Amino acid sequence: MNKETERVFREFQKFIGDKELNEEELNKAFKEFIDSQNNIVEMGSKRQESPWDYLEMAYEADNEKDALKYAKKALKLDKNCLDAEVMIADLTTDNPEELKLKYEKLIKKAEKYLKEQDLLNEEDVGHFWGILETRPYMRLRDAYLRDLVQMGKFRKAIKEAEDLLVLSENDNLGVRYTLISLYALYEDEVNALKLYKKYKEDTTQMLLPIIVMYYKMDNYKRAETYLKKLNGANRELVDFFCQEGELDEEEMFDIVDSGMYAPYTKEEVMIAISQAPYLYGTAASSFLWISQKLAVLNDLV
Repeated sequence: MNKETERVFREFQKFIGDKELNEEELNKAFKEFIDSQNNIVEMGSKRQESPWDYLEMAYEADNEKDALKYAKKALKLDKNCLDAEVMIADLTTDNPEELKLKYEKLIKKAEKYLKEQDLLNEEDVGHFWGILETRPYMRLRDAYLRDLVQMGKFRKAIKEAEDLLVLSENDNLGVRYTLISLYALYEDEVNALKLYKKYKEDTTQMLLPIIVMYYKMDNYKRAETYLKKLNGANRELVDFFCQEGELDEEEMFDIVDSGMYAPYTKEEVMIAISQAPYLYGTAASSFLWISQKLAVLNDLV
């Protein structure tokens, strides 16, 4: 669900208010809501502006000045518009340490508000991404995690990532990829394998850190076991490491900037590496070993 869809559902919740509806009544109410929105468009009426309208404008702005202006308007309409506060903090802070402090203040503020709304309770733990009202809080915590990683505060980042996965077990934000890379950095085999087994996915983001971890540990047998697994899952892995196909560097960096890629491709490899420079930058020789092993596994020698 993207932010535009979130906006629609927020407005629908406002439309039905505190009514307790069964499935049939809910479907009927949603149809009435959609019809009311269509009528507004057809009649040329102006819908009342909401903070989510301005947030959408901020996300789509061509420059930081306009983005900041719209984010401030969103916050003016709703003093608890956490996404707007996060954007304002990002756009007005160049120092990672200052940004970290702002994030920490916002986290405390958000938790106080969510407790008042009875949204921080044991029943919801593990399902925070499935609750619209707690998604901005999850996005804030994810931004805080990324700031910790950027600052090299890896132990603190591990704790933050672990907490996020407790709050949202499905991990729609992809926190598990950061966490497994941090485990690999510290050669924490037990926790890395525990995380891998929990999510059971053979993507490059999950397997490559494990391969590099075992390489760092001098456990070449285990490293090769997981390399074979990844080679079987991502058939373009060999293209990337052995340069069997043409790699357009400019195109690849565009993909990294956009964050868009198809699963099990060269692009997925590039994304995985770009997301964890703290791991791969400290074990660069692992790539030479990987390329040599892939050449043998794919009969290129």
